[in-house]
Parts: sequence; C-alpha cells; structure tokens
Amino acid sequence: MSEDSLDIPLGRRIAEIMKEKGSAYSHQAMGKRIGVSRETLRLMLHGGREIYDFEVKKICVDLKLSVERIKQQDTWLMLSELQQLLKHEGRDPKRALEIANHLQSVAIGMTERCKTLFYLGQAHKNLHQYEPAHQAWLEAYDLAKAIYDKYGETDLLYSIISNLVTTYTIRKDFTRAAELLAMVEDYFLTTPIKSASLTYSRSKLLESLGEVQTAREVSYDSLKYARSSNNSNVIGRALINAAHFEFKLREYKEARHLLVLALEELQQDPISSFIAKKELAKCLIKLGEKAEAEDIILSALSDLEGYELPKLKAKNMLLLSILRNSPENARAVADDNKCEKDIRYLSYKFLIGYYKSSGDSELFMEYLLLPPYIVRKLTASNVQRLTDNMAERS
Repeated sequence: MSEDSLDIPLGRRIAEIMKEKGSAYSHQAMGKRIGVSRETLRLMLHGGREIYDFEVKKICVDLKLSVERIKQQDTWLMLSELQQLLKHEGRDPKRALEIANHLQSVAIGMTERCKTLFYLGQAHKNLHQYEPAHQAWLEAYDLAKAIYDKYGETDLLYSIISNLVTTYTIRKDFTRAAELLAMVEDYFLTTPIKSASLTYSRSKLLESLGEVQTAREVSYDSLKYARSSNNSNVIGRALINAAHFEFKLREYKEARHLLVLALEELQQDPISSFIAKKELAKCLIKLGEKAEAEDIILSALSDLEGYELPKLKAKNMLLLSILRNSPENARAVADDNKCEKDIRYLSYKFLIGYYKSSGDSELFMEYLLLPPYIVRKLTASNVQRLTDNMAERS
C-alpha cells in the first residue's frame, strides 16, 4: 500500500483496531459478542470471507466506533485536500498542517496512524519546521517497520526513510543517516530500484563523512541492484555514481570506462546523459586527452541550448575555461547573477588563479573583491596569500 492510497482493506482495518484495543478484542471474545465463530471472524478479517453490512454495524457497536470512522469516510475529503496541498508545497502550507494535525489526532490502527504521521511530517517540512517533521517521521518509521513485518509492504517505509535521510542531513547527522540506510537495506531486496536508490544515498552520506573508499564500495552495491532492475536509466545513473568515486580516488581510466557504459544506458534520459558527458570530459582532461574532452564539452553546450539547465551549462562553460586555460567562459559564469552561488564561487576561484599567474593585477583585484557569500568560502589566509603573491609580481 502506497502513501497515496486512501483506503485500507476493511478486514485489515478492523483487525488493527482490535489489536490496539487489547485482549478484550481477541478473535474469540469479539466473535462471541457479534455472534460468529472465532474461525469465521478470522476469515472475515483476512479477506477469506466477505463482511456483510449488518456485520459491519455489529462490529462498529462492539468497537464503540462509527461506521464512517471504521471505513475512513469521515476523513476522506480532508485527506484528499491534504494530498493536493502537499503536492504543491507553496499552496497554503498552514492549512495543510491544520488538516494533518487533525487527521493524526483521530487516527486509529497502525496503518492509518503511520500514514497520518507521514503526512504530518510533510506538512511540517513544507513550513521549514524540520525538527517536528523529523520527530513525526521517526514515529512513523517504527509503525512502517511493523507494517512491513506483518504485510510485507515497502512503499510507505521507503518514503519515510527517504524523508528521514533528508532531515538527518539537514541536522548534519550524516552518521545516523548512513546507519539508518544500512539497517534497512534488507527490507528492499525484492525491489531493486528502491535498493539502488537507498544505497546511492548511503554512498553520498559516507562521502560526506570522509569515508570515500567505503562509499565507493557501496556505490557498486547500488550498481548491482540497478542492474538487477533491468532499467536502463537506473543503471546509467548508478554507473555515473560509481564513476564519481573512481574519479575521487584518481582512478581516471576506470571512471572513463564506467561513464562510457553509462552513456550507452542513458539514451532515453538526456539530462543524466549530459551529466555523464560532463564527468567524462573531466576524466579525459585528467588523462591528458584534451581534444576529445573539448569535443564533448562543445557538443554538450550545443545540445544544452534546447534545455532549461543553467547549472549544467555553467559547469560545462567553466570546464571549457579550465581546459583552454582561458578566462572568457569562466567570466561569463562568474558575472551571471542568475547562476547558482557554488558555480560562481568555482569560477571566481579559477579567475583569481588565472589572473594571478598571468600578472594582470587589475583583473586580479577585480575578482578578489568578491561578493560576501564568495568571501566566506575563500579563507582569509588564502586571500592574503594570493594578494601577497600578486604584490611580489607587480
């Protein structure tokens, strides 16, 4: 059952509510009160026999709940509204939180409780309230594991884990996030695309912790799961990830090999294909194959004209400046106020080095007087060292 599913099977819903109410609602005790045998009730709850309307009414009286509450008819419209609000994060997030809080307060049975906690976490996240979102998802996680143990369902568990990884990352608790992903890996062995995604995330978290060699090993686990999915796009993206770690470990030939394989898989995924080409160009530059690298970059820049992908375009322009040891493209990126800050920072860094080495003191100082967000990324000692070196050459 996915997190978007509105309905819980009636028998399952009744069984979960009975369990919450305790031993007074065993099959034998309840069966006696509503006039059916223990075995008949068991069949009704597990889908082996239809539950007739008159029996539903008897069960509701025994559980001291309305038919509407048992069948979730009383919350259907609110849940539908909430799902629409959550799909559009900027649309009345306070109303979304109000609905989510109400649904969570009336929830009963572990599946409904789990789903409403999941929605509550999303509503808090959309208001940038990450701590209450994290706590809601932690509580939902325990219920999702119980749902998996009883029904073998992974959709809700996967969504909750993905969100918990996000909030752990926001808290910069990369260790806990990586530990969580390691713990749940076995839950998704029969769903290779989810396994590939979770192990991909784990590799990135390990990289954040500085464990690059282990991250590389996990990236190959992700590739193994991706290949068993027989999904070309998933395989291609996993190959890019594995190549990333080979590159970081200076295994440039192996990284190039993996990226060539990735491009073969990504023919139906142009955006990932652009990423693979950019990474391949980086490998070729490291391997001294500059002419081939330049051909790939120029081809990518031409193809990118048909897409709204400014970050990828800027990265390729910067690569071209690095390859040619020429400032023109890097200046275009650095001077573009619409460009993302991390790419502009890299461009400024390249230009400072370029103008320092070329002895152009005027342009060196122009790019040394950086915007505040750039200054924060360049340490004072680095700036002083560059200034001193420039003074010596002037």
